[in-house]
Amino acid sequence: AGKKKAGFYLSVDLLNRFSHKFHELKLAGVAIDNKSTLLEAALGYALDDMDKGAQSQVLKKLAD
Repeated sequence: AGKKKAGFYLSVDLLNRFSHKFHELKLAGVAIDNKSTLLEAALGYALDDMDKGAQSQVLKKLAD
């Protein structure tokens, strides 16, 4: 599938956690090419979770 640049804002804390986790995974030898790959996996997971409706952990978090 093609790629398209996305423009949105993230909190500094979340961005720092994301960058730290990316570097942890790289040091652990996880086969991850770049941060975009990690973000696509995490976003895909979150969207799959939201498809669960009332059982969704993400939707429960948003309701807090």
